Amino acid sequence: MCGTFKYMAPEILCGEPYGHAVDWWALGVIACQMLTQKSPNIKRHLLRRRESVEPEDGLSNAPSIAQINGCLQDSDGGGEDFLPEEVQQLTHEGRDVLRKLLTIEPRQRIRSVMALQRISLYKDYNLSSKQLLSLSPREIIARDAIRIYEDRQFDQLTNQCAIDAFLDF
Repeated sequence: MCGTFKYMAPEILCGEPYGHAVDWWALGVIACQMLTQKSPNIKRHLLRRRESVEPEDGLSNAPSIAQINGCLQDSDGGGEDFLPEEVQQLTHEGRDVLRKLLTIEPRQRIRSVMALQRISLYKDYNLSSKQLLSLSPREIIARDAIRIYEDRQFDQLTNQCAIDAFLDF
């Protein structure tokens, strides 16, 4: 197993066969970090247990699917307990994209650009691939006044913060 646990999909952590849906999970983790400044919380003891596996042990000490499901799902089975509390302060569209990318069951996770375009985040966009190639991230952020989660550490975050992130492009 190779990679950073924080970005690994549950099926990888369980040592199960996996496909490209794991990349969509990783995109969900990145989106969560961008929107909330926090990562989804997979219980630390599972990560410590997995990191302590010696190479000769192979996957014998990998957590079981029950353990992964137990740490990713909340008590009522909603399956979103692992998302940071700040997700509740996001717009419906922000919550929707995270829920659809960070779905535990890989077959239910968004697995294509077409599926991604059908979620509420893109409901007002009708873009062709030519249009996408001609757009600048700075223009989109400025035009749509994209807001990021406002952490209480800062007096006020503005759109300028998001625009400044793209100065190197």
